[in-house]
Amino acid sequence: MPALILFWCQVFLFFNYYTLVVLIAQNKQFYNFLYGAIQVVVNLAANFILIPRYSYTGASVAKLLASFVSFLFILIVVNKSGYRPSIGRYRVLIWAVLICSGLYLLSFMPLILYLLLAVLLIFAVTIGSGFFNNNELIVFFRLLNREELGRVFIEKCRLG
Repeated sequence: MPALILFWCQVFLFFNYYTLVVLIAQNKQFYNFLYGAIQVVVNLAANFILIPRYSYTGASVAKLLASFVSFLFILIVVNKSGYRPSIGRYRVLIWAVLICSGLYLLSFMPLILYLLLAVLLIFAVTIGSGFFNNNELIVFFRLLNREELGRVFIEKCRLG
């Protein structure tokens, strides 16, 4: 259970780290300091409250709480500065929801079958949701020295 809670922290931390780099680029490092201070204070306070009673689960909940509170702080700072981040026009969010839902549904299967179907699911959802456009796919295949295979793939999947 604690690992599952810690995985959810990544949802908030991904956006936070992305936004912290943007704040550095805008010469607003002071907010990065405040972000770190909020993380430490909330995490430490929640750890003192939750660990004695809930052990490892309490520590993971404290981390999730600190991540969420600092996420809210970053959202306030970003809105105040007028910067409106756009990560793929919600493609990432839709992709993540589909992947998480599909992996959850597959999680009741035996491990080997789950792993095989998980790879297929991620591939199918990634291609089917249009997560990558044709140019990005061509660059990917070019990096593999298989650009022609990429063009055939795009044509066969009717992505073009």
